[in-house]
Amino acid sequence: MSLPSSDCDDLKNIKNNNPSKEFFTGFTIKGLDLLFLESVRTTTCDKLTIYYHDNFTSYFKTISEVLKKNTTITSLYIRDNEITSEGIVLISELLKINKALKEFGLHNIKINTRPQDRIWFWTVFTQALQLNKSIAKLSITSIRLQVEEVKVISKVLENNDVLAELDMSGNDIDCEGAEFIAKALETNTKLKQLDLGKNLIDTEGYRRIAKALKTNKSLVSLTLQENKPSVNLFHFFLDTLKTNRSLKYLYLDVYYNFEVEQALLDLFVTRNRSCMTDASFHEILTRYTGIHTQEKESPVSIQSQFVFDESVSLIKLQKTIREEVKKLTEEIEAMKQKVNRHETLCVICLRDQKDCVFLPCGHLYTCMKCSENLPTCPICRKIVKQKVRVFM
Repeated sequence: MSLPSSDCDDLKNIKNNNPSKEFFTGFTIKGLDLLFLESVRTTTCDKLTIYYHDNFTSYFKTISEVLKKNTTITSLYIRDNEITSEGIVLISELLKINKALKEFGLHNIKINTRPQDRIWFWTVFTQALQLNKSIAKLSITSIRLQVEEVKVISKVLENNDVLAELDMSGNDIDCEGAEFIAKALETNTKLKQLDLGKNLIDTEGYRRIAKALKTNKSLVSLTLQENKPSVNLFHFFLDTLKTNRSLKYLYLDVYYNFEVEQALLDLFVTRNRSCMTDASFHEILTRYTGIHTQEKESPVSIQSQFVFDESVSLIKLQKTIREEVKKLTEEIEAMKQKVNRHETLCVICLRDQKDCVFLPCGHLYTCMKCSENLPTCPICRKIVKQKVRVFM
């Protein structure tokens, strides 16, 4: 079978040190797969992503034999494939043998087993991870895990002394799944980064995770965005942040208000570290204190990640905040004066002062000039019998 020239050229590029250090497979042409396998044996690329393949089990059985001996590929991701019981066994065998892999991910896979075998599926997978002492970054995303499956996966966190990054976003684990993750965090001492976004976690799940972080001393970054909204979300983590010195990046969807702003200022003085804030407060901190931020807008809130510049003293921070508060106070007073002046203007021309009282209703809303053509009061619509000029 002759192969399309473009496909052959792509694989030649893989063999010739693909500068992107990443290549993909998922072709269904048999000859092209064989050519690809040969390129895997000789490539120096470090990342392999296997997209949809119409017969994943058979295909992975062949490629896993190559990967068991490959020492250059350090990242393996499997996306949009249908994995059977035989397929997970093949994956697990590879993880047990290959010690070069540093990253592994399963994204949007379909587990093609009997419903009662799903727990076995993840048990086999996690047992292989426990034996593998090289994988530091694990992604299990957009699979919609059941609660008992989350329980099995969370066991990896309790005793694993290698795994540093875990992405479990988009799995709809809800508050029960969050409970198992939180329990694992209480004993884990190695995990640095955890993403639990898009998981339908609610108030009870937030509370449980925040409580676990009071004892966890290793986690540096936690993402909880795009879960269920909660008015208590920020307060759950505020107390934790005051005592937890390891967590530097916290991504939340917070309903911003004045109370949150005051709590953040108190947190800065207490912790002298980092947390999350809203854009208006972020502007003050960035402009005057050297705190560097990155913003991202969402429909419900503004999330800001910022790192406290420890060269900035607390004295300078307090001084600049006071200056900004003074400036804002002056602006508010100026606005009040402007509003008060506006309240004395004629409601019709908005130029001259109000100086005409309508009788018998007694309303004072226009100037004498504008009142000339008004047979009725513009406020209550009563017939005006007399117009009296007043001096204010």
